[in-house]
Amino acid sequence: MDDPIAADRNNSGHTMNWNITAVGNKMRETRADNAYRSWDYDTMNRVLHAFDWRYGDPSYQITSYVWNTTGTYQWITDAKGAIYTFIFDGFGAQAV
Repeated sequence: MDDPIAADRNNSGHTMNWNITAVGNKMRETRADNAYRSWDYDTMNRVLHAFDWRYGDPSYQITSYVWNTTGTYQWITDAKGAIYTFIFDGFGAQAV
């Protein structure tokens, strides 16, 4: 995508729109059906939560991100409550 504020249209004619902050954080992603995802960030511009909204539905699904002191993910909790933990080596690379 060349323009971060313009819509992207796929081969089927469906669009996806993004709202991005001046520092490059994605704030909102809106699909053709008006469902959207929004994010919030900490003071270091690391994503804290992703909120998934459906058009006409006042509730949302949330994914939470927890960071460790080295700036890598410690764990992620998805909207269904599943927890994903991460292990990193001494160089900050994710260990398998």
